[in-house]
Amino acid sequence: MYIPQDYWMICDRCGGQYRKSDMGEEWTGLWVCKRGCFETRHPQDFVTGVADDVSVPNASPDVPQTMGQTTLAESYVSGDTIVHLTSSDGLAEGDAIGIVMDNGACTWSYIKELPTRSATVTFQGEVVTFGGEVVTFGGETEKYVTLGSIMLGDASSGNIVYTPSINSESWT
Repeated sequence: MYIPQDYWMICDRCGGQYRKSDMGEEWTGLWVCKRGCFETRHPQDFVTGVADDVSVPNASPDVPQTMGQTTLAESYVSGDTIVHLTSSDGLAEGDAIGIVMDNGACTWSYIKELPTRSATVTFQGEVVTFGGEVVTFGGETEKYVTLGSIMLGDASSGNIVYTPSINSESWT
């Protein structure tokens, strides 16, 4: 039967033949039948994102990292665990300590023991007894510290030794 302005169309999805009044154009641009092929656009297609505020409220400024330093009072060879520093002021057990080797590398360890309690060790063939803040060795007041690990290279007298920063960083 002829209906004016209601011509025959082919469904782009199922291929069936339908009148224009039984067809509809989808959001995809396809002409499909309204009897089973027509799909409305999903609501999730219209969701828009909300920008997150990633700033940190009341953030503290960065604290500048500074290292204290002293020097070795004597030369050492790989494997030593006790070092003689020109100054041990402000050092504490557990503090990180970095010793610059003769090859330029910095070996990091921690202070296992300061001469604050009694201990007897053998150092370069001589017996040294820790019994106070400082040790008397060879007739002078010395500042020896025991490292938590062995030295991994040779270090000469005068080489730089990095000590804890103002932030009281310690070895973990």
